[in-house]
Order: sequence, then C-alpha cells, then structure tokens
Amino acid sequence: LKNIIIKKLTEEVKNSMKNKSKIEVIDGVKIWLNKDTWVLVRASGTEPLIRIYGEAKELEEAKNNAIKYKKKIASLLGG
Repeated sequence: LKNIIIKKLTEEVKNSMKNKSKIEVIDGVKIWLNKDTWVLVRASGTEPLIRIYGEAKELEEAKNNAIKYKKKIASLLGG
C-alpha cells in the first residue's frame, strides 16, 4: 500500500506542478519547490510507514511543507 501511495503522490505532483519544480524519484519522491527548499516523501523499507523529510531556509517553511504533504498523503488514503 505504501508504494502505491508514493506512486499516486508522484503522479499528482507531476500533474499539478506543470514543470514548475524539479522532481526526483530515486528514493521515494523528492519535490524541489525552489533551489533551497525540498520535500522528500519515501516509504520505509522495513516498517509500514511513509516518512516525510524537508529542508528550507526557515524552519517554519519546512514544517508547513511537511504538513502540506502529510495532508496530501492522508487525502490519497481517503482520510
């Protein structure tokens, strides 16, 4: 299930970004929101978890981006 969610999230992001951001799909999906800001959503290889990592110049921005993608994942799960 977690890999299906990552695949759906990747498709959704690709469709919504319309080439505005760089997307890497090597180890989950890493979305570059700008040159200094990214979010990585990846499925754990050993646990039934999806982890969200992020980086931004400001801590609050990184937190907000993580929350945004957590909500996207919840939506894909139907909740």
